[in-house]
Amino acid sequence: MPAPKAPTSLRRLFDEIGTVDHVGIEERVVKYTTRSIKKKSKVFGLRLAVTMVDLTTLEGKDTPGKVASLCQKALTPHDVGDIPSTAAVCVYPAMVKHAKKHVGGTKVKIASVATAFPSGQAPHAG
Repeated sequence: MPAPKAPTSLRRLFDEIGTVDHVGIEERVVKYTTRSIKKKSKVFGLRLAVTMVDLTTLEGKDTPGKVASLCQKALTPHDVGDIPSTAAVCVYPAMVKHAKKHVGGTKVKIASVATAFPSGQAPHAG
């Protein structure tokens, strides 16, 4: 079976730009490997990444104290500098009320698992 023909407009575009220049591609790749990201951009990216993380504890032995510690870490991920809080803490349903005591009213959200994830602590009724 012959390969399908490209639409006329696509063929015209390829005629204008030419074929892929393997040497040119390699040169451009080398240029990208020598570029550095400026400190301001790195800091911005790292701060943004922290705000997208959720801290999770899903152990059968979770306690209100362990959840409190997790919430504190979510609110203050690092002792030094102006590091933003994380996006959320994730706990079992029975621990949501304990998490709420510590992060309620802050930017940190509370996430929880449902049904049998990961160890069946909250089976879904019918």
